[in-house]
Amino acid sequence: MSNPYYNNSASPSTGSAGASSVIRAEFASIAAGFALLPTLSGFGNKAVVVNSGGTALTTTTGSLVLAGNLTTTGAFNLTFALGATVVLTAPAVDGTLATLAGTETFTNKTLTSPVLGGTVVGSYTLAGSPTLNAATLTGTFVGTYTLAGTPTITAPAISAPTFSGTAAGSLTNMALTTPTITSPIFAGVVTSHVLFTDATYDIGASGATRPRDLFLSRHVVIGGNLTVAGTFVTAPLGKHLEGLTYANNAGDATNDIDIAVGSAASTHATPASRVLLSLTTALTKRLDASWVTGTNQGGLSSSLSIGNNDYYIHLIRVGGVDDIGFDTSVTASNLVTDHSATHYRLIGWMKRVAGIIVAFTTYETAGGGLELLWTTPTLEVDLSNTLTTSRRTDAVKVPLNFSVLAHLNVAVNDAVAPQVLVYCPDQADLVPSTTAAPLSVHFSQAANTSGGQIYVRTSAAGLIAARSLVATTSVYKVSTIGFTWARRN
Repeated sequence: MSNPYYNNSASPSTGSAGASSVIRAEFASIAAGFALLPTLSGFGNKAVVVNSGGTALTTTTGSLVLAGNLTTTGAFNLTFALGATVVLTAPAVDGTLATLAGTETFTNKTLTSPVLGGTVVGSYTLAGSPTLNAATLTGTFVGTYTLAGTPTITAPAISAPTFSGTAAGSLTNMALTTPTITSPIFAGVVTSHVLFTDATYDIGASGATRPRDLFLSRHVVIGGNLTVAGTFVTAPLGKHLEGLTYANNAGDATNDIDIAVGSAASTHATPASRVLLSLTTALTKRLDASWVTGTNQGGLSSSLSIGNNDYYIHLIRVGGVDDIGFDTSVTASNLVTDHSATHYRLIGWMKRVAGIIVAFTTYETAGGGLELLWTTPTLEVDLSNTLTTSRRTDAVKVPLNFSVLAHLNVAVNDAVAPQVLVYCPDQADLVPSTTAAPLSVHFSQAANTSGGQIYVRTSAAGLIAARSLVATTSVYKVSTIGFTWARRN
């Protein structure tokens, strides 16, 4: 049988005289066969393979070390394509290698900082004290979740889950859609507004059905056991506002104000997009420094310079933290641009005159409204022989860009009995009268004097209107005591 290394030529034949040329030719044929084999020196741990031309044996470039048995089965090609120097460690137990492309079931696996996308279906057990802050949970998560230990779950969107057992931990900005919650224990502070409306109904004393609602706000602390049953759906947040009154700071009344604790729904075009903003501790903010988060820090939006202006006070959220900022914009446009405020709510207004914040006191009214009284009222209108039978408008010391109910002291003097009407400029050009509508606000049977305190709604430009029944009223004076504002803007 012929082979590529050496074939016996049968020369010299048995018993014949050997010729040197014949022997040399046979040795040359043997040497040619050995030349087809690889060199041994310097090629330790290398594998021997047939070269690509099929003409000789050669060694592999890499080393091959087999410390044990290697068995392969199956009629298929196996190719390892390595893009870099890597070490592959096989598991210490018998099993099947996983694939990234196929559909597989993972059992007893630990996922560190996973990114889960799409629809995750099944039963998930979170044991120990896992923190899911590092995970990005996207898509729809359906199944049964057992929360054990003290898990922290931050901002996942979970659709139709079943929570069973003890759910102890921190739930932050969690969007729960039609959940079933069985015997949970909520402990600590609920740090995000969630509104559940129960789809089942109680029977009231009158026999009528009524919905059962559960409202959890950032200021609700649930320290005991809470049993929640039924099917719940989320509901949008209204124009909620509570607290958040403010005052001149005693240490630096010229530039600083103090803001009380409170909460408010953010301002958005649609209720569904609103979030609850809150201050859990009182803050002191400075008008004479650019905004920085925290108390005793700057409050003015960084693109603005302090001046004798009207300033709007906004409850804002920057980087997930709720704080207070000052802006000349009623819509917080500078705070949004300068500091990337993601949410805001207008909660106050102040005025700076002659280099200081004008002194005031604020009080909370029904529904989260605000009453502001000037510590030292000033005279905004002081006219002689100017108020006539023609309507005029005048500015008073109230906010601009929205209407408020101004508290005014008005004085009118004339040689005859003064009859004057002070009213909102948004109304028609009204004529004062002693007998017909709309009558008159300031009326006296005696000459020379009339006046008193009245409440008049201003226009969005901060104006009031006035008109006299006589041709020329000798004196017309208005002093702004303060204003009441619903804070529903």
